[in-house]
Amino acid sequence: MFYSYTAPAPPGLEKQLIHPGSYSTELSEFIFPYDDLRRSAYRTIHYSSLCRAPMKRAQDLANWDRAELERSE
Repeated sequence: MFYSYTAPAPPGLEKQLIHPGSYSTELSEFIFPYDDLRRSAYRTIHYSSLCRAPMKRAQDLANWDRAELERSE
């Protein structure tokens, strides 16, 4: 299982749609089954999306300053 969580989670994060994956209210995080990723023809894209999308949604909901949080590599 791959997962992504934000702490503290801003209100409404659990209602966000993240593809791939789904929000687990039991675990309070976005999850994506390993076998689903393994079978996907778009593994790299899906993994990258799972890593980035929840954080971007959390930043938007919490009104965090992205420029302050992100860096270019």
